[in-house]
Amino acid sequence: MNKKIKGKNIVVLFCIIAIFLLGWGKKQQSIQSAKKIEPIYIGGIVNHHLLAQDIIEKFFREASKFNYDKIVILSPDHFNNCSLYVDNFLTEDNASWAISQEDGIQNLLPFVHKTWPNATIVPLIICPRAISLPQDIQNSPDTFIIASVDFSHYLPANLMELHDNKSIDDIIYFDNLSNIDVDCPLCIKFLRDVALKKGAFNILEIGRGNSFAYNRSKDPKSGTSYYSAIFSKEKPNNINNNVNIKNTFLFVGDIMLARGVGDQIDKYGFDHLLENVKGAFRGIDYVVGNLEGPIVKDAPKIPHNSFVFAFPEESANFLRKHLFNVLSLANNHTNNYQGEAGFNQTVDFLKSVGIYTAGHYKDCSDKYIYNNSNNYFIAFNLTFGDNGCSQEILKNIQKIKQTNTESFVILMPHWGEEYKTHSNSFQQKLAHQFIDQGADLIVGTHPHVVQEVEIYKNKLIFYSLGNFIFDQWFSTNTQEGLMVGYDGYNYYLVPVESNKSVLSFMDSDKSKVFLEELAKRSDLGLTKMIENGKIEIAKIINT
Repeated sequence: MNKKIKGKNIVVLFCIIAIFLLGWGKKQQSIQSAKKIEPIYIGGIVNHHLLAQDIIEKFFREASKFNYDKIVILSPDHFNNCSLYVDNFLTEDNASWAISQEDGIQNLLPFVHKTWPNATIVPLIICPRAISLPQDIQNSPDTFIIASVDFSHYLPANLMELHDNKSIDDIIYFDNLSNIDVDCPLCIKFLRDVALKKGAFNILEIGRGNSFAYNRSKDPKSGTSYYSAIFSKEKPNNINNNVNIKNTFLFVGDIMLARGVGDQIDKYGFDHLLENVKGAFRGIDYVVGNLEGPIVKDAPKIPHNSFVFAFPEESANFLRKHLFNVLSLANNHTNNYQGEAGFNQTVDFLKSVGIYTAGHYKDCSDKYIYNNSNNYFIAFNLTFGDNGCSQEILKNIQKIKQTNTESFVILMPHWGEEYKTHSNSFQQKLAHQFIDQGADLIVGTHPHVVQEVEIYKNKLIFYSLGNFIFDQWFSTNTQEGLMVGYDGYNYYLVPVESNKSVLSFMDSDKSKVFLEELAKRSDLGLTKMIENGKIEIAKIINT
């Protein structure tokens, strides 16, 4: 009896083993088959800032659908380690110590190991002078390339949104990546080059966010934004349908680089003036302001009580370094020093560094209109009332609209009463006439304080942006200004403040109060949007 039971047990045991081996064999066959599936994902963009770990985890979950023999991590050079080498890349072979301290690599290694434990990892710190990835990486069929990239830094949330919209749009539509606000544009360019080569034209968006949403901080100095996406050979179900942004703009107010500002420059240098807001200008197509005075050779020292300005020729390099590329010269100070000769010197100095100019201190003819890519900048000086310019401006607008139906016409009048926070009837009447004729946007200067925002026939009028860089330190209003960003779909209102002509973004509390006060004196239809720092065109049209 016991022998029979023992024999049955042996048979059962053999059956269990056989079933197990059969199942294991099928599982291994399934794994081997999965390995043979050609991946449709060739790489992706993901943040290395661990505050947004949920985005990183989601990225790797999606990427884990395919197996890869090699994982290449492209990282920014956060610590300027590339300066110590002549290579285009820093790898484990030539700079293991640099790799070990680079967050762009180290923060992602645990996720890579967990997702593909048997894959070879190739960490690369991308040096600014690198031209392209090595051919073996570009051509390898079983390689997944990770661009370890954080997006815009140290900006208010709404300005961060403007920057990221443009950067993401350029990535999705395979536009020029040289002017995107990320910590490693080349990382994304190299990834996208491989995507193009391998036919991965589709973008699977993984996630997007910023540090303000994660840690509830509202301090612009701590801000970082994130965007993650995967390049796919096939169109995913949730393919990004982002609207195409043609151009982005950032407008600022009056810029004066003499008198008290000159003292600050002498003490601390030009860059000190914009050190706290320098990130605002990255990734923007048109950075625009009003230059309140001439740039001339051998500019004299300007006394504090003088209203005759002259700026040193180094001013042009300073403005271009901070990415200004369009400046209005249509004001009551560009003829201050040497008259027309000083004005012409200003144009020449700016042109030599790649800054275009619009307007003249008295001539309103179309020869002083700057246009590029269907964007027309018309600047004119109405400081002392209508000097005959208004009729000429109306004719110029009409001519542009008749000959170019795709045009976007931006008016930059220098007008209004100094230190008045509300426009006068002269400004309002002309603004409406200009829009009736076809103007698309009006951005004014001269009052040295921020004036109200108006909506008229679905077009916006910013009567005055106030001072940007100036030495009028005698009141709060003259040391507050408004930056206005635009991407074709939204206007972004960014308050700034000056301390002895050194610019900073307002902190969240000050910004809230400033925008609430601006909303009170502006168009009632814009109240909530102004308070939120973003005016949405679609909502304007629907109201």
